[in-house]
Amino acid sequence: MAKMGRPVGSGKPPGEKFVMKTFRFPPALWKEFADAVPMSLRSATIRGYMEEAIQKSKRQRGSKKDGKG
Repeated sequence: MAKMGRPVGSGKPPGEKFVMKTFRFPPALWKEFADAVPMSLRSATIRGYMEEAIQKSKRQRGSKKDGKG
């Protein structure tokens, strides 16, 4: 049997690759989320919430720097 090489990967440029991290959720929260969001959409949904939270945080920090908050 021939020896197989290592997989090459996704072939995506470094800026487009994903970083794998682990998040911990309370079981009740995860169950509610899993019941409400289909498995195929969970990653995209969590990314969307994270992007919204980042934008909100940036807006809040920006308004504090302007003396409005």
